[in-house]
Amino acid sequence: MDFVRDYPNVYTERMSQEDELRDRPHPKQIEVWKKMSPFERFRISESLRDGAIELRKSVLLQKNPSITAEELKQKIDEFILYGTG
Repeated sequence: MDFVRDYPNVYTERMSQEDELRDRPHPKQIEVWKKMSPFERFRISESLRDGAIELRKSVLLQKNPSITAEELKQKIDEFILYGTG
């Protein structure tokens, strides 16, 4: 099995040079990140992760109002582990 061939997605497909340049952080962002402590960067990443989980919960509840708490937890776990759910 060829993983790249069998499961193409945005992470395995080559970006155009223009997209790569646009996707890079601005030099000011890099400058700010360098001044932060590891703990500050961790807190920001944790906050972004929590926000993504809350957003996913809201979407799941809106699409499936009758979803059980256990099903919701399973979907969130799948979202965290595999990017699905």
